[in-house]
Order: sequence, then C-alpha cells, then structure tokens
Amino acid sequence: GASREEKNILTDSLFGDNIWDAEPLEHNPEYHLGTLNSFVLHLTQTENEVDNYFMKAFLATYQSFTTPLQLFTKLMERHSVPDNVDEAIANKVRLRVVIVLKYWIQTQFYDINDQLLEKISAFLSTIKQKGQKLIAEQLENLLIQKAEDRRISIRKIELGELPPLDTNQLYEINPVSPAHVLFTTDALDIAKQITMQESSIFHAIELSELLNQAWSKPDLRYQSPNVLRFIHSLNKLSFWVATSILWYNETAKRSKVVEKFIIIGRHLLKLGNFNSLMGIIGGLNLVCISRMKQTFAGIS
Repeated sequence: GASREEKNILTDSLFGDNIWDAEPLEHNPEYHLGTLNSFVLHLTQTENEVDNYFMKAFLATYQSFTTPLQLFTKLMERHSVPDNVDEAIANKVRLRVVIVLKYWIQTQFYDINDQLLEKISAFLSTIKQKGQKLIAEQLENLLIQKAEDRRISIRKIELGELPPLDTNQLYEINPVSPAHVLFTTDALDIAKQITMQESSIFHAIELSELLNQAWSKPDLRYQSPNVLRFIHSLNKLSFWVATSILWYNETAKRSKVVEKFIIIGRHLLKLGNFNSLMGIIGGLNLVCISRMKQTFAGIS
C-alpha cells in the first residue's frame, strides 16, 4: 500500500488548495478530467448556462473520489468570492453555488448526514442575513421536508416495509385464487402488464442508489429504497408463481399452471424483462415446487 506521505500527495493533488487558485477543468468529448476544485469550478461557472447533464453525472458519482463534507467545503469556498472579483460576477457565482446545493438536496438528500445538515443550515442562516432571505427560506423548508421524508423512509425499512410507489403490482391483486388471472388472461397480456409495473419501479431507481451496493448493507439500505423495492418485487413474483401452483391439489391443474408460467416467461424474455423472468424462474426453482416431479412430467 501507499505510504502516508504518498497518500497525502495524492490527496493534495486531487483536492488542491483554495478553489479560487484552481485550474479549469480539462475537457474531452468523451470524459472530464480534473481535480475536485476544477469540477466544482465547472459546476458553478458563469460563462454558460447551467450544465445540468454534468451536474447530474457529477453528483451521482462524486463519492467515488471524495466525500459529501469535502464537496460542501469546496462549494463554500466557491461561495466566498474574493474581494477583487467584480460584484456582478460574484453574485452569479454565489447563485450557481446555491443552484448546485439545491439540486443536491433535492436529488440526493441521503448523502447528507446530520453533521453536514447542520453546516448547510448554518450556511443558509448566513445568506439569509445577507439579503438572500427568499432562497434561504426555500432551501430551509426543503431541508425540513427531506429530513422528515428520510426519517419516515428509514423507519419503514427498519420495520421491513418500503415507501409507497404509485403503482399496483399485478400479483398483488387478490382474485378468487392466486392462479385465477392465469386462466382468464392471455399470457402475452400478463407479461406486458408485469413489465409495465416493473418498469415503473425500474425507472424510479436513482443512479446514487447503485453506489457501494448500499442495498446490501443494513446501515446503508435506506439509501437504495427503489433497488430494495425492485428486489422485493422479484421476490413477490416468485412467491406468486409458487402459490399459484400449490393452490391446486390435482397434478394436472398444477401442470397447467407451470405451463402458463413458462409461456409468460418466454414473452418476458422477448420483452427484455429479465428481472421478472428471473422471478418466474426463481418461483419454479423453489424447493416446494422443483421437487414436484409428477407436475413437471405432466407438462405437454
């Protein structure tokens, strides 16, 4: 491993000194290369319109090389404009910093721990006293709402629940029997409906939820609510498959249910819905199902 001196050199080269002494970002059509200072400079540049694509990509990946606290520190450095900078430009820079901060809070509040929350609140109190009362109060209200949402979300996950999503899972419908829909609906239609429901969950997943496999770590699971929901959805589909098969006592009917799920699985494969396909395969491979030799032997 690197020595402490080598690590310090690497850290210094990445984070640099004061941001106002930093070099601009090195631009390439395929990638951006620079230090944390240069990235923050680009985020808050005033020469062009706000680069929303870059801001979204940066905030989704910055924790691979820095921390939320270090990023906030650099934003505060950028907000503290030197006296020799023209006042009009200084105000634009400060506004860009606030825009980045607002976007960060709105989209990735899970990055912000209690310590950082206190620092952000102190910053907002400061700018409120310096004539930016309206935007400061807007961000304060946003912080309060996000903090409450996070508290509720963490509590739900601790209880084994998930925050609500505006969707109805097909296999959460409670017909006369769990298998009822199989024999009253075309297999392709079922596959399409499952895919539509899964799609709503898939598209709700934020890039930040995929960092550091947070969904697999008990103390970080709250950062990946939609990934957890996606996993939960797959598991429910698997249990729906198993329950539908076991609903019937007759081997012939069980075989028909298995056949229908195999057909649905083929349609899911064609639709590119691999998550739900694995849910069906998982259901068919549950021990309580896979050991039914006569049921599988009866498939035509």
